[in-house]
Parts: sequence; C-alpha cells; structure tokens
Amino acid sequence: KEFAFDKNIKFDGEVRRTIFQKGNFKIISVRPNINLYDPDGIEHSEVTVLGDNLPKSTDKIELTITGHWEFSRRYNTWQIKAHVATLKLDHGIDGVKAFFGSGLIKGVGPKTTEQIIKKFGADAFKVLEEEPKRYTEIRGITKRKLKAILESYKENIQFQNVLTELGDLGLSPNTIIRLYKEVPDLTQVIRENPFSLCHKGLNFGFMMADGVAQELGLDPWSEERYAAAIQFILIENEMNGHCYMPINELIDKVQKMALTESITERFSTEEQYDLIERSLFGHVPFGERMQSVEYFNAYEDEDGRLLIYRYWTRKAEKDLAKCLVQLNNQDSKSMNIQIDQRIKKEINKLDFHPAKEQLEAVKSFLQNAVTIMTGYPGTGKTTTLKLALDALGSNNVLLCSPTGKAARRMSEQTGRDAMTIHKVLYQYGIMSQSSVDHNARLPDIDAIVIDEASMLDLEIANILFKAISKGTRILIVGDPYQLPSIGAGNVLYDMIHSGVLPVITLDVVFRQNETSTVAENAARIRRAKSTLDYNESDFQFIQANTPNELHAQLVAVYKLVVEEVGQDEVICLSPFRRRNTGAEELNKLLRPIMNPIDEQTSPSITHKNVTFFPGDRVMQTKNVFLEIDGFETDLVNNGDIGTIVDIYKNIDESGRDHLVAVVEFNDQSFHLIEDDFKNLDHAYATTVHKSQGSEFHTVILCLQKSHYHMLRRNLVYTGITRASKRVIIIGQKQAVAIGISKDDTAIRNTLLDNELQFADKMA
Repeated sequence: KEFAFDKNIKFDGEVRRTIFQKGNFKIISVRPNINLYDPDGIEHSEVTVLGDNLPKSTDKIELTITGHWEFSRRYNTWQIKAHVATLKLDHGIDGVKAFFGSGLIKGVGPKTTEQIIKKFGADAFKVLEEEPKRYTEIRGITKRKLKAILESYKENIQFQNVLTELGDLGLSPNTIIRLYKEVPDLTQVIRENPFSLCHKGLNFGFMMADGVAQELGLDPWSEERYAAAIQFILIENEMNGHCYMPINELIDKVQKMALTESITERFSTEEQYDLIERSLFGHVPFGERMQSVEYFNAYEDEDGRLLIYRYWTRKAEKDLAKCLVQLNNQDSKSMNIQIDQRIKKEINKLDFHPAKEQLEAVKSFLQNAVTIMTGYPGTGKTTTLKLALDALGSNNVLLCSPTGKAARRMSEQTGRDAMTIHKVLYQYGIMSQSSVDHNARLPDIDAIVIDEASMLDLEIANILFKAISKGTRILIVGDPYQLPSIGAGNVLYDMIHSGVLPVITLDVVFRQNETSTVAENAARIRRAKSTLDYNESDFQFIQANTPNELHAQLVAVYKLVVEEVGQDEVICLSPFRRRNTGAEELNKLLRPIMNPIDEQTSPSITHKNVTFFPGDRVMQTKNVFLEIDGFETDLVNNGDIGTIVDIYKNIDESGRDHLVAVVEFNDQSFHLIEDDFKNLDHAYATTVHKSQGSEFHTVILCLQKSHYHMLRRNLVYTGITRASKRVIIIGQKQAVAIGISKDDTAIRNTLLDNELQFADKMA
C-alpha cells in the first residue's frame, strides 16, 4: 500500500501522559482522533509530541496540534515537533475541567476549578460569556479576579485562533506569543504585509518576514520587500557600530539578500538597482505604525559618496552635534572667587603635587562649560576628578557612568554618590522602559560628570546631553584607546577628534608604580608594540594552542587565583560570547568547579539550556527593574554581577507553584521569576566588551589565533586594563601580536565629528 503524506500535519488528539518536562519544553504522548500515518507509512495509535509552551495540564485534555514529523535517531521512531498546540474547547464537564485547569486562565487554580464545576457544571463557559457576574457567587472570586478571568478567557479564545492561523505559516509558538503581546491585530498585520513588523523593537527580522511572505504568496518584487531588506541591513550595520552605509555597499548587500530566482528572471541588473533606489528614496511606509520612524536618509559627502542612514540615526547624529555645541558655547555658572585660588587651596590638602596636565584639566573644568578629560589606566583621572569637584566647592553635582561597577568605583574614590546613566534617565523621567521624553530635563545642577565615556553610543549620548540643563558644567571622562560602544557610533573618539570641544589628556602613570608590568604593557599596546613583557608576578603568559589545552589551563589557574584574592576580584575574559573558547562555554566549564553542588538534589532554574543553581555567580545582561519584596522594584544595570542566594517554590494566588530565585546584587536582594533569567548569564567568564567599565584585581584573558576575526588592538588593551594588579594571558603569543597589529579604533562609519565642526561653524 502506498501512503501519501506531508511532513507538516494537523490533527486533534487526547493527551495520555507527560513523558518529560523541563522549563517550557515538554514531551507528551497523544492519542490521535484520526488514522495517523508517519512518513514510512506506519500507523500510530499513540504518538510522541514535543514542543515549547504546551498546556500545563495533561489530564486527558483534547489538543489541536499543528506540527511536522521528525525522526528520532535515539529512539529509532518518528515523532511530531509541535509548531502550535491549542486546547480544543469541549463544552462538556471534561472540557471545562481541562480548560480551566490548563494554566491558561489567570487566577484559576485546581481548587477554583473544582468550585466552578461544582457550581456551573457543563454550563461554565455559557455562564462566563452571558452572566459573568454569577462567578462572584463562588467563594474567593472577587470582582477584580473575575475581571482577570474574563480578560484571560477572551485573550485565550482569540489567541488560540491566532496560533492556529499563523502556525501554518512556519512561525514558532514562542514567536507568535511574543509578537501577539505587542501587536493585538497580529493576524491581519502579517497577512497584509509581514514586512511591517521588521523593526528592532519586535526582533522580527527580514529573513523571518520573507519566509512568511513566501508562504502567503506575496509579491517577491515589491518595493515593500526591498525596503524591509534595506532596513534589516542598516539595523545590522548599526549593531556593528556603524551609523551609515555607502550606497554601493548597501545595494550589493540587498541584491544578495533579497533576490530570488523569479526576480532574477524578471529584472535586469539595472532594473534591480532602480527598484532598490525607489524603495530607498520613495520612502515606502511600512504600515501605519512604522511611517514615522523607519524612513531612510541620504547624505552626500565631500567625495561625492552617497551615504545611507536610517532616518532617526541621522537625526540623532545631527541633534547631538548641535546640542554639544550649544552646551559648549553657553556661559557656565560664575565662580565666587578666583579659579587659581580655589585650585591652590585644594592642592594644599594633598600629600602629593598633581601633574601639569591634571591641573590643566581642573582649570578647564572650572573655566569651560564642557571639558573632555582623557587618560590611560593609572594616569590619575579619578584623582583629578576629585580635585576638580573639591575646587568647584559644590555638592549640587551629578556623577554617572554607563555601568554600575564604574559608578560604584567612582563613588568610592570621590566620596560622592554616583549612578548609572540609565538610572539617572529613569529617575528624572527622561526615559522609561518603553519611551523617551525628549523635552524632559535634568534638575538645575552645577556640574555633571560622565565617566567611562568610551562606552557611550549615539542613542544614549543624544538622550543624555539633550537632557542637561543650561548653565551646567560638563566633565566627560574616558580612555579613547578602549573598545568603543556596543551600539552605533564612536562618540568619545568623534568628540575628541572634531577639535570643537576642549580636550585635556593625562599621560603620567600614577595608579600603578613604574615597575607595574600591567601599566608598562598597556603603554606598549598603545604604541603598537606587539612584544610584551611577561613575568611570573603580575603579567603571566600560559601557552595553550588548542581549545582543550586552554580549558585545562584555565581550570588549573582560575580556582587558585580565586582562593588567593577572592571570587569578586577575578574575571575570565574572551573575545567571543559563543564558540568553544567563548564566554558561554567557559562559564559551563568553570561553574561546577567554583560552585560544586549536588545538581540532582539542588533546586534549579533552566533557561535556554543554561541551568542556574544557588551559589552561582551571575551577571545581568540588560537594564531592567526587578522585584525587591513583592511591592517595590529597583533598577539592576546591564553588567551588574551578583550571586544566587536561594531558589524556592512559591504558590501564587491561583494556587499554582512556580520557582523564584533570590539574587543579591550590590548588597540588595531581588526576587526573580523564571522569565527574568532570560537577562542573566553566569559571571565566571564574560566577553571583553561586557567587562568595560569594570575593574578586577586579576584578569585571565583567553586569546588564541582562532579568535582572529575579533582580535584588535583596542580589544587586547581593554582586556588587560580591566586588571588593577595582575594579568594572566592563556593562549598563543601570536594571537596577542595579531591583535595588537590590527587597529580600527576610528574605523566606524560615523559623521559626528563632521557634524560638530559644521554646528560650531554655524553657531
């Protein structure tokens, strides 16, 4: 007998049992309501179904499953990977019990479900739809809870339809769930134009939208499709630090990404260019919600090159330049007494005499509205900052930095409060978790200090500087040799090289004495000297030619160093996040060594195949507000390092239990639910980029030739200058030399320096 089959399949079936569950992932056994044949023609009276976000309850509930067959080599059988699995609404007693007990309805647990069935029986759905107030007759269901039940019920009825409709287009349940929360009319939007969702906020890229468009049979040579491809490429370009892309490079990338066989047949190369240019300069709207934010902007430079920006990126660059020039040209608050007298008074309190450049920096800060102070590690930037603030003689100042650790270090060293830039923006209403108020201003203060300014990207710099009130002195502090920001722009470098703003450079090393090999090698790297001085005391090199050798050496060294100086003072750094010598793999290697617990009996939380246990060292990867005690929240910053103190089960008001972790950040305890772990990494190792703004006694830096793509002079420099006392490099000296020889500090496509010069000329 021949069997016609499709690897994609949709059927109804009854759940018989749960085979396995971990986090959102679940494997269940289902009895299909049809004669179900696998691709080999074998009939299944019961089939294994696996997938994410399957309903919690498995008590003989009916599901409608859309998915595809896949072969399990481990079990030598066919099974079904579910794209979508929705409850089949049965209006009988069993259906009511299954639906309310599924975990989909807020405020309804097992006990409440029993009461609903006892009260209304098979009419439970009918009563909820036609006489919902009767539910308040059930003990424990208040008007507030009833409202939540009704909203949840309606959402889930609608959501089941959305899952069923969109699951056939190849979208995963997780993607549909994520999009549906942000776009209530998701089905209509996707069917009309899936490219309308292609913007950074929704994390729905061109390739995903293009796949949906092909399933829907939409026009593959539409201007909307090409405009979406352009947008995707420019966003990716910004994620690599650039603000613009030359048009020839852009057109080449668009052709490679967006062309299909049918387009190649239909259009000549010239016609394809014309289509791309129409998509660019015709300002094709991406649906109503995109019209105001996703147009493109073209700029012709002095060499006649046409440079393509996203509209808001270009606007941010011009606005920031204009704002900085306006701030620089304003009159700062007048001094009560002579500047020289103020400086001399504070110098007399010191047990050393500041260097000439330090005094110039202090004087510039007191005289000018804006001053940039640059310097290398150990050149006394923080000491100079303290002297400048003391000479100012005011407590009405604001100190901020991109990272929590840098802010705390600045606070400790100056004796003044300091915050992260994000916390400043949140605290004064300039930024919320969903929007920015460009008209809001910081309070009237005498001065603001912005430390670790090399980490400022264009977006945050524009928001911050526009919020600074007139008359405020601004001191920008940073090391231009460090890695630039992760986001688009090269703000500190461009501000320095524009020649518009006052710049004072500190170059005398104080922090480490002249025998410090860390400081000496940092200076060598700045001068592009690839031969470094290694020793056994403060700058050690350990040879490791392969990933396995690196792993073995790291395990041997890491624990010894931690025992010597403490876990908080040690970090392992890698150029990469992924790969077998990236931070993720190194964390997997180090975690069980540094926190050796019984993983079988200890409570744990797993997110995306990473398991966290009590005692683990963790790092926050996004600025978010986390719960303190159930009522209050506080901001935990990207890069903050903490420890998981406890993991326990908590029962919510609907009677269901879920895991909660107590995580201590900066001597404050936060209560994290499982979903919060999407923004957590282990923190025994991290990337060099992620370590910016931090300082540790000992840095273990992993560098091998296999890291070639990421090896740069500023990466090696940033890595070793995270150490205050000692550096241990594990890897290959040739990799170190390669990194030092490659310098691309200024190679970012930005025009902020040009815009600063233009704005200054026009002022």
